[in-house]
Amino acid sequence: AASPAPALQTGFDVFGSMNRKARKKPTSEARKHPTLGEVFGSYRLLGELGRGGMAVIYRAEKVGSGGSVVVALKTLEPGPEEGAARRRQRFRVEIEALGRLHHDNIVKIHDSGRKGCVDYYAMDLIEGQELAEAIENDLLTTRRKLEVFLQICAGIAHAHQQHVVHRDLKPANVLLDSEGNACIIDFGLAKLSDEDLGLTKARSVLGTPHYMAPEQVGNPKEADSRADVFALGVLLYELLTGERPFKGETPAELTMRIIAQTPPRPSAINLDLPPALDRICLKALEKNVDNRYQSAGALRAEVASCLSDVLERELRRHPERSSYVVRHQSALLIGLALGFALGFLVAWLWR
Repeated sequence: AASPAPALQTGFDVFGSMNRKARKKPTSEARKHPTLGEVFGSYRLLGELGRGGMAVIYRAEKVGSGGSVVVALKTLEPGPEEGAARRRQRFRVEIEALGRLHHDNIVKIHDSGRKGCVDYYAMDLIEGQELAEAIENDLLTTRRKLEVFLQICAGIAHAHQQHVVHRDLKPANVLLDSEGNACIIDFGLAKLSDEDLGLTKARSVLGTPHYMAPEQVGNPKEADSRADVFALGVLLYELLTGERPFKGETPAELTMRIIAQTPPRPSAINLDLPPALDRICLKALEKNVDNRYQSAGALRAEVASCLSDVLERELRRHPERSSYVVRHQSALLIGLALGFALGFLVAWLWR
């Protein structure tokens, strides 16, 4: 026997009223996701660079540039309806935060917009590596680590001057460009300290646990720019020793140590460090915010004062580097002398 014909699916019942089930709105999962080759604003997607949470970062080229202008384009992916408004608002805060910042050590935003149900913004594409990778593979000398740290402090000090608190500082959120300079990225958890948008709930936990200040764990809504100073202290400790100051087998154990434990002196792990760096690092990690450095700039100034001592210690431990430094200093002096002589000659000829 022939199979019965399938029932006719319509959007109306026999009484002519709207059948809500048949006309149900598409879920967020059914919404269109970006595809390679698609154009967002002035940028065409070329390939995926990475993803995390509800965000995806693409490599993109500016349309009409012939591939000469390439950026990183971050999108907020369609997701569940629950919490969608809050996610979008936080993404807009990230865009506003980056729009306020103009510093050599902070990634620059170029454009932003919304296409369909996808918010996006375009920023510098940093060709380099994460600071986390450089730490893990011990690619930098102690002096170079401190120089990079000073750049990070300078960027964060600028952000704080513009009322932007990062709240997720860690080596994975710092890129080293092709010349080895630091660039701070990912302001996805940033707080605008001059605005109260109500995005941080009283008992919510925002950040990466190993780098969170005690007040960020206990009362994140009240955490201010000094929470970033604490994170800088953790980052400095990790740069100097290759280890994080606080460890735990479970989140609860890690949290208790952040709140109550004083970490070992960095010089107990790295014997080449001057005592001054112990004092600086542990002061940045003070539990009480009032005993901590009150600004990233103050921390930066203290670390800068240690650079010559660190270089002297490196040269004592590695004498072969002494001839390298002298050789390059001599080359610099010769270059300056030649430049002066050339300038004098040009000035004489044009008399």
